[in-house]
Amino acid sequence: MKAARGFTLLEILVAMAIFAVVSVLAYGGLASISRQFEVTSDAQARLQEIRRGVALIERDLMQFVNRPVRDAFQGELLPPLRGGVDVDIPLELTRAGWRNPTGMPRPTLQRVAWQRIDDRLERLHWIVLDRAQDAQPVRLEVLDGVTGFELRFLDASGEWQEQWPPLDGGLMADAENARRGFETWIAPIGIEFVLELEDAGRIRRLIELPKP
Repeated sequence: MKAARGFTLLEILVAMAIFAVVSVLAYGGLASISRQFEVTSDAQARLQEIRRGVALIERDLMQFVNRPVRDAFQGELLPPLRGGVDVDIPLELTRAGWRNPTGMPRPTLQRVAWQRIDDRLERLHWIVLDRAQDAQPVRLEVLDGVTGFELRFLDASGEWQEQWPPLDGGLMADAENARRGFETWIAPIGIEFVLELEDAGRIRRLIELPKP
C-alpha cells in the first residue's frame, strides 16, 4: 500500500500564484463593471434632469394666459408675455394651472420667468400677479451646465421676432385699449426656445401658444 502523497512546496506556490492572478483579473473586471454602472446611472439621471427642465418650459408656454400684470415699482401694466435676447429676463409670462391643493388665498394664475445665471437655468415665480414693491420671486434652479438660452417669437403674420413685444410696437395694442380689456393685448402665436448644454448640445423646441 502506497503512502499518501501531499503537495510539494513548488506546487503550492504555483497554485497560489495562479489564484492571485485570477483574483486580480476578477477584481479588475468587477471594478470596470462598477465604474460603467456609475457612468450609466449618472447619464440616465442627467437625461431625466434635462427632460424635466425642457418639459417645465414647455408646460409654462402651453398654459400661457393673455393677462398682463402690474409693475412692482410704477404700477404700469406689463405685457402678458415679454422677453428676448437683449433683456435681463429672456422670458416672462402669465400662465394658468397653478395648483392650490392646500386652498391658500391666491389665484390659479401665476407669473413666471426664465433666465440663465452663469451656467444655471432658473425658473422664477411670484406669489401674486400684481406685485407690490417688496414682492420677491421664488427661485428654482432647474438645470446646470447651460451655456445658452435663446428665444424667438412668431407673430401672427408668420414673421420671427427677436424680442416681444416687437421693437416697432406695431403688433401691440395701445395702452388705453390694454387697460380696457386684457384680451386686447396681442401675443405671439408660437415661441421657439433653444437650450445649449455643455454635455448634450443644442435642444430646440417650437411651442404653439394657446389662442386667447
